[in-house]
Amino acid sequence: MNKQLNFLLLFCLVLNTSAEDLKSNSIKMNLIKVKSGSFMMGSPSTETTRYSNEQLHKVTLTRDYYMGQTEVTQRQWRLVMNSTPQELRDKRLEEKVAQTKLPSADKTALKKKRAAFGKQKASMTHKLPKPTAQEKVTQTKLREYSKTNKELSEKEKKLGTHHQFGDNFPMCFVRWSEAREFCQKLTELERDKKLIPKNWHYRLPTEAEWEYAARSGTATPVFSGKQPSFRDEQSMLDFQQYAWINPHSINRIHEVAQLKPNPWGFYDILGNVNEWCLDIHSDFPREAQVDPLVLEGPFMLRVYRGLTAHNGPLDIRTARRKTGGPRIPYWTFVGFRVVLAEVTTKTKNVIDNHTKW
Repeated sequence: MNKQLNFLLLFCLVLNTSAEDLKSNSIKMNLIKVKSGSFMMGSPSTETTRYSNEQLHKVTLTRDYYMGQTEVTQRQWRLVMNSTPQELRDKRLEEKVAQTKLPSADKTALKKKRAAFGKQKASMTHKLPKPTAQEKVTQTKLREYSKTNKELSEKEKKLGTHHQFGDNFPMCFVRWSEAREFCQKLTELERDKKLIPKNWHYRLPTEAEWEYAARSGTATPVFSGKQPSFRDEQSMLDFQQYAWINPHSINRIHEVAQLKPNPWGFYDILGNVNEWCLDIHSDFPREAQVDPLVLEGPFMLRVYRGLTAHNGPLDIRTARRKTGGPRIPYWTFVGFRVVLAEVTTKTKNVIDNHTKW
């Protein structure tokens, strides 16, 4: 307990925050207070590798909330859900096999639905210009480095040293529905112990809450400034201090909080594993929004943010949005972090309204 208290006090000094801005709950999950405010959500039309569903618009969040300093770890998952990550991984593999054995009619219907969804996907609106001669040299060098790390990753898998399990690793293989269930159980656990008020609950962050915390007061493609690129070795070296992305991640997840945090103290908010949000995906509006939470949308697909240790530099931007079916059977790199906040009418009424997706 003293160790944990010392860590929190040190953390306060580093970030110039007060002890009231930090919480540690019954499963030793550290939460950082995010104060209400306004920011520009999405990306400007000039941002490299920008997608069409990132319309820049003003968002105001009117309530303070606490957000997990790290992604939910495998130890924390085990304490709340009473199951191991290995069990969940095995379940996903079984579901993947079962899906290949669906009746032909079901397979055809699912294939059509996925094809229709594919037509709705966001398109890239701002591509990179052609590289200069010097940039081509840098690209070749970094691609060779990437190839070497890919070979190392394959070697690790064969030797059984390609680690993804352990108390301090982020929880992965998680469906949106299961992440939501974790939050509900953690809420019940903390309420039973009278550690949180009845009108507060744990839940997934809204997409706006996630981006507000990830940006931490910045408006650049990534919170550290310049977007990393294979054309610019220094940008890769700079960003590798903050995020596990390919190639230096060796295409696998890593224990949480091993790199530097973003300006507000959140670790691994870009890279390592994708993070589920509460919202159903829809294109951003042009108009200003207050406490947005999308509960309806095409295909009822949920949003995940942050991208992963599997992704390369061009995908890693704070505004990058991805969507997925909450019931897809097997995604290695999908996890989540939690928010602790006051219950509102909207957040109270979020339901699991998904079927095959």
